[in-house]
Amino acid sequence: MKDDHYIALVGKVVRVVETLRDEPDGLSLQDLASRTGYVKSSIHRMLQSLRIHGYIEQDVTGGKYRLGMRLLVLASGFVSRVELAKVGRSCFEITGSSQ
Repeated sequence: MKDDHYIALVGKVVRVVETLRDEPDGLSLQDLASRTGYVKSSIHRMLQSLRIHGYIEQDVTGGKYRLGMRLLVLASGFVSRVELAKVGRSCFEITGSSQ
């Protein structure tokens, strides 16, 4: 991506979060590394930072990472200002799916 204001790390963090979005049961560090192509040490630092802020949770038994409840709080700010019909329509346009 060519943009003078683009911060590559933010793009990587977004990719990790979006990868976790597709796996409600969570993913291991190794799985995340395989799916994103990023090295485990970098992903681990990203995940720990996101975990501290509540955006990522780590399963204590299996060690898998998944999205955290704080993302709902973040999303609620968006949902509270738009009509749900518009959100549904936008999601359909983005994904091309009604599911």
